[in-house]
Amino acid sequence: MLKIDGLVRRFGVTAALDGASLEVKKGAFLALLGPSGSGKTTLLRILGGLDFADSGSVTFENQDWLSLSTQARRAGFVFQNYALFRHMSVAKNIGFGLRIRSASQRPSKLEIDRRVDELLDLVQLPGLGRRYPSQLSGGQRQRVALARALAIEPRILLLDEPFGALDAKVRKELRRWLRDLHDRTGVTTVFVTHDQEEALDLADVVAVMNKGRIEQAGTPRAIFDNPATSFVAEFIGGAAKFNGRVEGGTFTGSGLTARTDQVHLGAANAYVRPHDWTIVEDGGMPVRVINILDAGPLTRLDCRTDTGALLEVVLPPGAQRPEGPAIRVAPSALRVFPA
Repeated sequence: MLKIDGLVRRFGVTAALDGASLEVKKGAFLALLGPSGSGKTTLLRILGGLDFADSGSVTFENQDWLSLSTQARRAGFVFQNYALFRHMSVAKNIGFGLRIRSASQRPSKLEIDRRVDELLDLVQLPGLGRRYPSQLSGGQRQRVALARALAIEPRILLLDEPFGALDAKVRKELRRWLRDLHDRTGVTTVFVTHDQEEALDLADVVAVMNKGRIEQAGTPRAIFDNPATSFVAEFIGGAAKFNGRVEGGTFTGSGLTARTDQVHLGAANAYVRPHDWTIVEDGGMPVRVINILDAGPLTRLDCRTDTGALLEVVLPPGAQRPEGPAIRVAPSALRVFPA
């Protein structure tokens, strides 16, 4: 079990972490998801012993994690920029963490070589041990960085936006490979990203961070379908925000009138994701289509409401394109929170 309880980290008057708390099972794949400045990397660095908390606690495998030295934590790090040694071969990069151990803990050269060959096979780079990082593609270099992190048999694997420098196609290929690698090794993994699709695709548990706090943590499906706060509702899925009021089970505001499960909420914010809009003949909200983009099986309408706000509407496969710019739309799903 990894338990984070009330972590606080301040830099001057700025709180990078402001009481972050979370629990996940050992062996889980945890994604820390949030905008820039939300505290994701600070939390990761504290877990790895590269930074410290001003207050709060972390328990991992029934140990007071923050009381352990960086070496005793045996955390494997993978960074966005790979951080490989350019003057070392792939094999020497992978075995570096083993070779610098104290004499009493250092494996024999034969054992290190065996471990490196085993890891090259694991990360699907057999036979490339003699090459140098400059002779590899970006995706291959990131696999070498992962192999180096795994060489020390880490108790926890910490990944700080490891795919950020790669193009979209390679990112997608590597994230499926990373998930398979995690399933084979069973190492507790903490993955920092600002990419929602990446987090929802990879993780067992997604923790959405905002202003140094964890707003919500749960399975990808739970986070997506049942946002617990207005921030999560707006951040996940690119929802449009409407300011208004709820009275008698009806939300009214910003040009939108729609039924809701809430009854007498008073001042409220409503959120509708792009794929939760339906084009209707009567009722709904009038909008004007200003651009149509056919993106594969989906059709995206860029619209403008009567209040002047931009609104994105995504139509499902097979849906008929609007015949003119003036249409009416209604939400099929509405998420409402107190203002």
